[in-house]
Amino acid sequence: MSQSLQDRKTLIRSGQPIEVLQLTFYPITMAQYDEYLLCREALSLRLAALPVEYAFMDYLSALWAAEVDAVKTRNVRVGLFECALRLMYMSLRIDYDITEALRNIKLKQTNGRLDIEYLSITQNGNTVRITPHVFSMQIRPLLAEMNGIELPDESHNIDLVESNEQLKRLKSSGIPLKVSTDDLIASVAYLTHTPIRNIYGWTVRDFELLRRAIDRDKHYMLYAQAEMSGMVKFNKGNPFPSWCYDVSDDSYGTMALSELQSRMGQAEQKT
Repeated sequence: MSQSLQDRKTLIRSGQPIEVLQLTFYPITMAQYDEYLLCREALSLRLAALPVEYAFMDYLSALWAAEVDAVKTRNVRVGLFECALRLMYMSLRIDYDITEALRNIKLKQTNGRLDIEYLSITQNGNTVRITPHVFSMQIRPLLAEMNGIELPDESHNIDLVESNEQLKRLKSSGIPLKVSTDDLIASVAYLTHTPIRNIYGWTVRDFELLRRAIDRDKHYMLYAQAEMSGMVKFNKGNPFPSWCYDVSDDSYGTMALSELQSRMGQAEQKT
């Protein structure tokens, strides 16, 4: 049974499964967070960032073609296609085995190349054929929405997007961090006064929303304090004006956090 848009949002917000194409999709939980982190970038990939020969393909066909060409020309595996499959299997709560998954892909010849005709997925004894177009237009957005992944707007200018992403990397550069999933979960648990073991039962979407809310609140408090002190001025306004909402254009964040902290430290020394 299909759901209306509002019903779908209600189900997603309450962490309930959603039935699409006679398959039941579940939100991925924090118990699989490490695997989710390895795969989520494949889902949020901007197709315009791929070579131009894939520009007019649907999402899944483009990932498949890029994988086949990489193996054929450079004898390397990109892994994006497999990551997209793994996310779907995780959401369907089907054990993932790459050999079995590839065996269930029906291929066809198109202008001298092998393309996907459909994926064959079996859940609870029910087998469904999913074409690349259906995966790209229905399953990819569903997986993203259920698990807190923001899909890119392909209409955006790719050069501007890349410049902005490079700016973000430059602004966040500094002392290297020892990144750990356990430490991230422990930090959210500490700030929310939640036992760590309880968080593993959360959905990834709930965790990501809360993590971003904590991050947004901390930035808001720090930058608001700096602005009210009178010792720091922002050329285009405070880059974190709200503790509730992200800014729609993050190019306003023209002052790196390290620079802000340096100025605040100088201000404290003068007082």
